[in-house]
Amino acid sequence: MRPHPALSPVTLALLAAAAPAQSFSPTQAPFSASPEALQEAFSKIEARTHPAELRAGSGDDPLDGPMFSRVWQRGQPATAESVRLGAALLLSGSAKATAVVIPILESAVNSGAATADAISASLAEAYYQDKRYDQSLAVSKVLLNKLPQSGAALRLVLQAACASGGRNEAGRIVDTQFGRFKDDMPALRSAASLEMSCGDPERSIAISKKIVDSGQAVANDYNGIAWATLFAGTVTEATLETGNRGMLVANNRDAALMHTLAAVEAELGQTGGSARHSAAANRGAR
Repeated sequence: MRPHPALSPVTLALLAAAAPAQSFSPTQAPFSASPEALQEAFSKIEARTHPAELRAGSGDDPLDGPMFSRVWQRGQPATAESVRLGAALLLSGSAKATAVVIPILESAVNSGAATADAISASLAEAYYQDKRYDQSLAVSKVLLNKLPQSGAALRLVLQAACASGGRNEAGRIVDTQFGRFKDDMPALRSAASLEMSCGDPERSIAISKKIVDSGQAVANDYNGIAWATLFAGTVTEATLETGNRGMLVANNRDAALMHTLAAVEAELGQTGGSARHSAAANRGAR
């Protein structure tokens, strides 16, 4: 049987995931393109999609959570076009699928769909996965200008800025946007993590310290500061105190922070303490 022309390669890829492996070949489409069959196909996709992909995010950020959930409602009627778009949204973070995903998302954005912001966010991610960083940055900046309080849009901008312009460009954006997000803890945590990934531990530390100063820090925030300080080469006794504060928040049950404390103590020459922390962390990881 030849593939049905109404079913794109990306749809076939998802159908392959939905159908039993032994019964599906990429050269065969197990479903016709009738509305009933398309509904059946996407129902199978829904049933095998992780529940988190089907739930919109919480809060006021319209780009929070998986974009698939912003466009597709469980049980809605399926058409060939909606199946292709849903599949593209689910696969926008896959570098292996960009050749198929990007044209679908570009077409959907240009159609002026009511869900264009969610589609644009997926397109920015797909461009990023395809290493088309300048295009990802351009789309992300438009989103951030349109949705200036969106932490998700800020994340898209920062990751593309880091990849296309390095730590200086990412840092410039953080500095100019910080005022908008100073009370948005998830956005600040995302920015701190991205700055660390971009090779700017000092700026990552500064952002995480703002979270601590807000009184809303969790153990991972303290761990981030201590870990970034190790990479910055600026470990002091204050770093140890930061890690210990995190351990208090975590009730001494954070294995990652224990490992960080062991490294900090070793850097300070306190080898006895580092051995104890390493042993405790290894026990906690079991």
